[in-house]
This record gives sequence, structure tokens and C-alpha cells, in this order.
Amino acid sequence: MIHNDTELLEPEWLARLLRSLGEPGVGLAGLYGAKRIRKDGRFVGRTIVHSLSSGPTVRSPWEEVAVVDGVCLCLPRAVMESIGGLDEGYGFFHGYDKDLSLAVREMGRRCVVVHAPFLHRGGGTRAREFGANPEQAHRDVALRDAVTNRFVAKWGHRLPCDVRPRPRRIRDWIAARLLAAR
Repeated sequence: MIHNDTELLEPEWLARLLRSLGEPGVGLAGLYGAKRIRKDGRFVGRTIVHSLSSGPTVRSPWEEVAVVDGVCLCLPRAVMESIGGLDEGYGFFHGYDKDLSLAVREMGRRCVVVHAPFLHRGGGTRAREFGANPEQAHRDVALRDAVTNRFVAKWGHRLPCDVRPRPRRIRDWIAARLLAAR
């Protein structure tokens, strides 16, 4: 699955996704994700890993993440069937991607982001244009919050989820505190 506003810049992108799925224990691959998802179901900015062409942060060939973003999701048919497909209750807001990621993790598989540079031409929801239609913006924010609440209710037993080793988490926490103190 791939967003229609995504442009892949290298012909090897699909081969890289498929190759990562051949690694032991990998069940879901993508181009953007986060190593940590908080108890409230949201990504933690400094743990985001991506292949955006403007400055990819993923180490080649791939890195494990807690969740893969829906900009691009690649998984074996057997895995998709095993988890029962996508939960359509999330609608068009990002919740289906985090839900899919945790379903894959729940079955003992890993999620990864591969190095395959891409452009995301859209990169947002209608909520970015709040001033143009405040009523629509209010509905979108309410829907996004409902989707997040649905996700947390379903996956609270797996949250927070952090794939970084404990020493790395501690280093990252200290670095964030030092940066905030400046």
C-alpha cells in the first residue's frame, strides 16, 4: 500500500522493501516510522526514522521501528491474512498504520523502515488548512482524536512501545533534557 502523493526516487525501492521482508522475523516494511510510540498512542518526534529525500534518517539497509507510517506499507499476504486485514474503523486518518504495526508485532514479527528515498508531495491532512474552514477543522481534529482513542483502547496493553535498547533510551532521554535546559 502506498499513498498516491508519494514519489519513489530510485528504481530499487520495491526490491529493498521485499528484501527486508526476507530477513528473519520481519513482518512489515515501510519508508517512514517511529522507534517509540507513547502511552497516548502518538509518535515521539526524536525517534522518527524516515527515507524522505530531503535528509533520510534511516541507516541503510533498514532499521527496526515500533510502528510504520501509512505513507508506504509492505507486508506478505500471509501476514495480512493472519492478522485479519486492516481495521476499517479508523477511516482515512492515520490509525490503521499504527494498528497494523502493532498487530504485526503482536504476532512476534518486527517492523522496519528501509532506505529508499522518496518525496511526499502532500504530507498532511485537511487539518493543515484550519483557517479556511474552521468547522471542518474542528470535525477533523475530533475525528483524529477519536481514532487515537480507538487505537489506545485497542492496544493499551502494548503501549508505550519502544524498540531502542535501554542504554540508547537513557542516552536519548539525557540528550533531550540537556537540549531543553539550554
